[in-house]
Amino acid sequence: MAVSESPAGGLRMTSRLGQWDPFRNRIDLQEEAPDDRKIETFFHEVVHSILTGYDKWDEELAANALGEGLALFIKMNPDVIRDILDTYKNMEENPNA
Repeated sequence: MAVSESPAGGLRMTSRLGQWDPFRNRIDLQEEAPDDRKIETFFHEVVHSILTGYDKWDEELAANALGEGLALFIKMNPDVIRDILDTYKNMEENPNA
C-alpha cells in the first residue's frame, strides 16, 4: 500500500485529513495537517482499508476509534513498537531461525 501527502485541495473533499483509495491501493494524507493528526489519520485510513466492504456506518465508527486508539497506543508505548519492528527485522534476516 502506498502513502502520499497531498495539498488540502488534492483530496476529494477539502475538509478531509486523509482518504483511502481502494482502486489505487493508496492512502492520501493532507500535507498541511499537524504530524500527530497525520498519524491518527493514517491509522484511521488503514482501518478503512481493512474494513472495506462492511456497513459504512459501522466502518466509520470503527475507523475513528481504532485510528485514534492505535495512534495513542504507539505514542504511549514507543518501546513496544520498536520491539515489534526489531522482531520483524530479525525474522527477515534469519528466516530459518
